Amino acid sequence: MIRFISNLPTLKIGNYYLYDYNTTWLKTALERMRTKAQQPNFPIEEIYQGISTYLEKKCKLKVLPIETLFHRIRKMLHKIECQKLANNLKDLSPPLKISLHQELEKNKYELGFFNRLNQITHFSQYSQYGVENLELTDITQCTKSLNGNKRWTKKCTHLRKEIISYLNEISTETLEEKEDSIHLKIG
Repeated sequence: MIRFISNLPTLKIGNYYLYDYNTTWLKTALERMRTKAQQPNFPIEEIYQGISTYLEKKCKLKVLPIETLFHRIRKMLHKIECQKLANNLKDLSPPLKISLHQELEKNKYELGFFNRLNQITHFSQYSQYGVENLELTDITQCTKSLNGNKRWTKKCTHLRKEIISYLNEISTETLEEKEDSIHLKIG
C-alpha cells in the first residue's frame, strides 16, 4: 500500500480503510472525554498535539485500526496518572467515506447493489468504531454505471431519486443530500 496523501497512517475502521483524513476528530474525542470526566481545566491541546505528532512522525504502522489507536491513547493516559480521563475516553472515528461506485463494482446488478446499500446502512456495525458521520460518495458515477450510460439521462435522474428514496426508507438516521454525495449522521 502506497501512501502519498500525508504522513498519517491509514486508519482501519471495520472493513474500510481511510487514508485521506485530518485529525480534528481526535480533538473532539478529547473534548468529550474532558467534559464527561468533569475535568474542564485538563490541557487537552497538549495531549492532542502529542497524538498528532505520534501519528505523523512516530507511528511505524502503515495501517492502524481505530480501536488500537484509542487503546494506545487510554494506555498513555493511564501512564500519566489520568485514569478518570482514560476511563471516559470513547472511540470516535473521522467521517467515514464509502464510494457507491466502488460498491457497485462489487455488485454489478441493480438488485445486488440495493442489497449492498442495505448492508452498508446497518449502522450498528459502525457504532463499535465510533463512527458518527457516514458519507456515501460518487452517486453520479454510480448512477450512470448502474444505468449503463456514459452521459446523464432522464433514467439516471429517476434512478438517483430511487437510490435516495431507498436510503431514506431503510435509514432511521438523518440524511443530507449533497451534489454528489449523501451524508448520514449516525446517533
